[in-house]
Amino acid sequence: MLKSFRSSQSNVFVWVIILLLIVGLAGFGISQSGAGGGATAVAGVGEKNVTVDEYVRAINLESQRIGSQVGRAFTIDQMRAFGLDQQVLGQLLNSAAIDNEALTLGLSVGDETVRDQLLTNRSFQGPGGGFDQTSYEFALQSANISPAEYDQILRDETTRALFQQAVTRGVRVDDTAATEIMKFLGQRRTIEWVRLNASHLDVPVGSPSDTELAAFHQDNSADYTLPETRNITYAYVTEDMLLDDVTVTEAALEELFEERSREFNAPARRILDRIVFGSTQEAQAAIDGIDAGTVDFAGIAADRGLLSEDMELGEVTAQELDTPARDLLFGTEEPGIYGPVETGLGPAIFRINAVLDATNVTLNDVREELRRELAQAEAAARISEETDAIDDLIAGGASIEDVAKETFMELGAIALTSETDDGVAADQAFREEALAAGIDEDRDLRSLSDGIFVLRVDEIREPTLQPLADVKADVEAAWVLAETTKRLTELGNSLQERIAAGEPIGQIASELDMTVIQEAPFGRNDIIEDTPPEFVREIFAAQQDEAVVVEDTGSVLIAMITDIVPAVLVGDQIDAQMGMIETQIDASTANDLFAYFTQGLQAEAGISVNQSLINNVLGQLSTGSPY
Repeated sequence: MLKSFRSSQSNVFVWVIILLLIVGLAGFGISQSGAGGGATAVAGVGEKNVTVDEYVRAINLESQRIGSQVGRAFTIDQMRAFGLDQQVLGQLLNSAAIDNEALTLGLSVGDETVRDQLLTNRSFQGPGGGFDQTSYEFALQSANISPAEYDQILRDETTRALFQQAVTRGVRVDDTAATEIMKFLGQRRTIEWVRLNASHLDVPVGSPSDTELAAFHQDNSADYTLPETRNITYAYVTEDMLLDDVTVTEAALEELFEERSREFNAPARRILDRIVFGSTQEAQAAIDGIDAGTVDFAGIAADRGLLSEDMELGEVTAQELDTPARDLLFGTEEPGIYGPVETGLGPAIFRINAVLDATNVTLNDVREELRRELAQAEAAARISEETDAIDDLIAGGASIEDVAKETFMELGAIALTSETDDGVAADQAFREEALAAGIDEDRDLRSLSDGIFVLRVDEIREPTLQPLADVKADVEAAWVLAETTKRLTELGNSLQERIAAGEPIGQIASELDMTVIQEAPFGRNDIIEDTPPEFVREIFAAQQDEAVVVEDTGSVLIAMITDIVPAVLVGDQIDAQMGMIETQIDASTANDLFAYFTQGLQAEAGISVNQSLINNVLGQLSTGSPY
């Protein structure tokens, strides 16, 4: 499809989209918007540049996002290793392509829309729930963004969102795909099956010879190899280790409770979704359709090209809503769909997903929680106060044992392998330091998630294959199990051939004194008790009256598919599932369409990338130097 954008005919399609876009932007205002920023560009699309500041900000945000997911710092070098820096650049180029097209056409949302976005941003709200200038200025200062820059960011993001709505609105895929998916997911099967075990073998497996045992030990050496082990001596202290020595006064508890009173005593809230319409008549028609059962909230959103993030308002207090919406939504205690009602953005309908009652917590209710919080803060402060002195001891040549004797740190020892994840080794920083250190190498004091530590590697034992004599009993038991499974599989395959030739599984079971188990219809995501996960997978990969053979631990299962039950495609629950699948397919298709549209804009306007500057920026970020 991308090639079609590059052809002359693609211009017609692009301009049709742009025409729709202009209509969509009519209510928001159209004005000239410059490319902005005179900073050196790391990349650009047409006349729109991606500045160094924008690139650095995006890289740092992505690094922080991934770090919060994995629970540890995610470095620039790691991002480059995974190609995430290129993903960030690609996202910035996509945005630049839209910005460049908006610049070319002179399209931008009006000042009033930007103002509304600013005033409704929860990050800038004060204690009363309204816009707070101090919070706004502090947030921008912390992010090193000027008010003018932030206004432009809001303007650009809103314009891009409108571009996306104009391109993807009304995208609907034929329901054939959803139907086929439901047929696949909803199909069920019935089977008859038996389990072969060692008692069904004509000749018992017996014990292995010395030669067989030695060969098995060698062939499965990974199972009998001890991993690299690091014997480590360390000294450490955590906040929890100091809690018993911390005294928390009643006055401090009362002060902290007062500071956090808004957290403990929250007003009533509603978890809301919202869809805004161009007129009250449209909003009323949507409500009428929902009441009549001809459409649902998700279907209306899909028809309008809205994604979940376009509708979600999250937890909302009464003070955050316009008066008409407040009276409507906080005048009920029942989840459901309400409206239409006038809002600052126009007529809207709301979906109440949950009703959260106001909370009223007393100091006694949270006394122990606050006491621990204050004690941990005091413990953290004590650790921080002593860190420089402990650093000086280590720099002066004190051994880890001496450090433990002369400070509040405790001495410990651990045999660390790649699988050790308990005690102090549960902390990622400790494991990384332990793996980086050499034998008897002087190491600096490091931070734990809740304390500090210093360590010394006393010995590194390389991965070692345990001698057969030391693990002979385990190897012999494993050989018997493997050989039993192998012979049972051979027997199962021969029985499978008999079933394929038309012999009933019941007759074979009677010969071998096995019990045939009949399973009621089950789905591909169900689990049959006491069978391996691949059992159900193999059954759904087979055809009617076909037999499958599946290995289990020390046994083999033989199953014959006796019936294939088609999926049920009627009913309220099925309709709801079909609706969800159709919505997901439509959203995925819309995203693909917008991606092609963006790529087409890039191809027409041209892309520039200053790779040497990017490498320079990433290099400085990698060393921790400010750019």
